[in-house]
Amino acid sequence: MLQLLQPLWLFTLTGIAVPVIIHFWNQRPGKTLKVGSTALVVENAKEYRRSVKLSDILLLILRCLLIAALAIGLTSPVWKQPANVSPQKGWILIPRQNIKETYSHFKNTIDSLKNAGLEFHYFEESFPKEKLEDALSNDHDTTNAKNYSYWTLLTLLDEILPPKQPVYLFTDNYLKHFSGNRPALSLSLNWSTFTPSDSVDHQQTAQPDTTSRSIILFTDKYATDARYIKAAIDAVKVYSKKNINCTTITDLKDLPANPDWLFWLSDKELIASSHARNILSYQKGNAETKSSTINMPETYLPSIRLYKSVAADSVTHSLENKWIDGFGNSILTKEKKDSANFYRLYTHFDPGWNELVWSDNFPAIMYNLISGDSITTINANARDNRIIDQQQLLPSSVSNPVKKQNASTFTEINLSGLSWLLVLLLFFAERFASFRNSKLTANG
Repeated sequence: MLQLLQPLWLFTLTGIAVPVIIHFWNQRPGKTLKVGSTALVVENAKEYRRSVKLSDILLLILRCLLIAALAIGLTSPVWKQPANVSPQKGWILIPRQNIKETYSHFKNTIDSLKNAGLEFHYFEESFPKEKLEDALSNDHDTTNAKNYSYWTLLTLLDEILPPKQPVYLFTDNYLKHFSGNRPALSLSLNWSTFTPSDSVDHQQTAQPDTTSRSIILFTDKYATDARYIKAAIDAVKVYSKKNINCTTITDLKDLPANPDWLFWLSDKELIASSHARNILSYQKGNAETKSSTINMPETYLPSIRLYKSVAADSVTHSLENKWIDGFGNSILTKEKKDSANFYRLYTHFDPGWNELVWSDNFPAIMYNLISGDSITTINANARDNRIIDQQQLLPSSVSNPVKKQNASTFTEINLSGLSWLLVLLLFFAERFASFRNSKLTANG
């Protein structure tokens, strides 16, 4: 079908009226010139019959076509038609970090799918395509890889593949790979899981810690945020056996002297007399809605969905980015002033802003923040070998969702060059017809 990318230029079609008007204007009757032999002849009554007799019709048509072709050329016409490609038979998806172990568990099934013509893609962000043989022979460095939740990756996959696209996914069934809401997909998903051989739960014996840490949560209108943080820190206290005292206050009179941590969950100005060793406060500013993720480069935790954040100012070199979003913008920064560390959070501990507080890793994140220890000392992902039931991990299915038509399903033929070539040909034809008529008139 023909599609005009700039249809506003169609108004130039009104220019066709110009040659038509000029053509009719030139159709004036000739004057009668009397000569001597007829000057004295008595004239009979004249009868007039009004009629319009067009001349130079070919020239008129050429000029009208020239203006029409010029108008079409200005609209940038393209011809779109369904792509004449054979439908994809489906994708095979395997996470990069344990591809060899996964393949060994499902070798026969994967080989049969590959022989049937299905494409292999890594089950990670952007889903890169590669030959299965090369993927199995390469050594994969996943140290700096972003660990998205499997459900998050499936949501991203559903956005780029057409409905009912066959997808064969092979992963382990560790619970640590699942966070957030279970998605509803339009894909034809066949998900096979296995329990790795090291599924025995290796629990670490927590060493008693006699060091006392005091954490103060000051809040006014963000009381719910404070409850989320306190619940996470209480979980850290139980798990790590560390001597942590977490207290929530709403009155500055109750602020103790020299706490280890002060979470300033308020829009008020931070008081200068807090004397806390570490201070975390919300960045002030207007919240911007965005669809991104919170990434923590210093950890191996999965990325977390981000819905709102405050626009970061120009960050000075003295600030250290602890957390960033998917575009590299600051989410949590650290700045050392005198003997205190100042943390600035560009989002909130609120489910309306992100999925941070709903994440199973939230206690581990808070532990890493307040202690500075390696995340593996409490991170469930390091030694948590809990598995998820097959029925719990499967997303729900939706039928015929309203999705944007993938541009790759159409082929476009740009007709602009052909339009301008037609304009050039019509111009030379019009000039030739005009010159020919002028020559005939002069000889005539």
